[in-house]
Amino acid sequence: MTKHELKLLLSHEEMFLFFFKGISEIYANKSKHYQNFLPKIDFEERFQQIPTRLYKYIDLDGGITSINNRTIRFSDPLSFWGHETLGDKTEFWFDRIYIDHISLQQMYVIISAKSPRHRCFDEKDVFLYLLHHQILNLTKRNKVLCLAKTFENQELWNDYSQGICIEYNTDLFIKNRPIFPNSETFSLIGRPILYVDNLVKYPIRTTDDFWLSNLIFVKNKNPFIREDEYRILYTDEDYDSVKEIPRRKDRLEQVIKLLLNGEVRETPPLDAHIDTKYIVKVYYKNSVKDEKRLLNTLQKFNIPVEKLD
Repeated sequence: MTKHELKLLLSHEEMFLFFFKGISEIYANKSKHYQNFLPKIDFEERFQQIPTRLYKYIDLDGGITSINNRTIRFSDPLSFWGHETLGDKTEFWFDRIYIDHISLQQMYVIISAKSPRHRCFDEKDVFLYLLHHQILNLTKRNKVLCLAKTFENQELWNDYSQGICIEYNTDLFIKNRPIFPNSETFSLIGRPILYVDNLVKYPIRTTDDFWLSNLIFVKNKNPFIREDEYRILYTDEDYDSVKEIPRRKDRLEQVIKLLLNGEVRETPPLDAHIDTKYIVKVYYKNSVKDEKRLLNTLQKFNIPVEKLD
């Protein structure tokens, strides 16, 4: 939902259901024209169309830190908002989804089962909680790793001319999962990005993940198709979204801060430990920031290197 629509729903207590019905019906009647092509979040098929090699374009300091610490970084989706190189204000934001009566019914069943004392929630209470729940879900439960499919992407080299490109054997994700701090139960889901001409909105559901896939694995074709991106989503399965239900006043305040005022509260990234044997090679160009420092680091770990023209 847009900021205008959300503000309308939050500020009109008596007319909430009237406005809610109208807004949700508008989106329900619009064609989900790429739904059949959406990358599916399937825990039985965890990695869809994953190649044998994937690549991380990164600045030199970040790359050397990653190699020295034997880590690979998964980032809070909302951190992409402040990333100067990415700068896509449509990505990972809540106007890519909407809420309808089915969303409210599904969320009410969950709330009632896990917290019977909240069965008195009315529709607006459930609406507020659902927004609050999805904010927490994105910022506290999910982290994203963005990779490229080739080391010869000139557009990405233009962005990281002083940096490097790290080539990973994707068995790192498929057969020997990275070790994450403070999380024993998690899932990794890998999907190629779907690039589309026009983004559409999907309703939040507890029974399918079209809405989440639309947030994580879909981007505007212009100008981002140049990235030819493959993403891996980390989800903490131990996170309980209904463990605590804040007061209505607190839910409303948090929703307004994040969704209306854009006060993004980023959670720290996750640095997963990896075995450096899964680093196949590191590529760099003449314009790299500090060639000597790079080569010394790679030599220490016996990592192959290639200097590109």
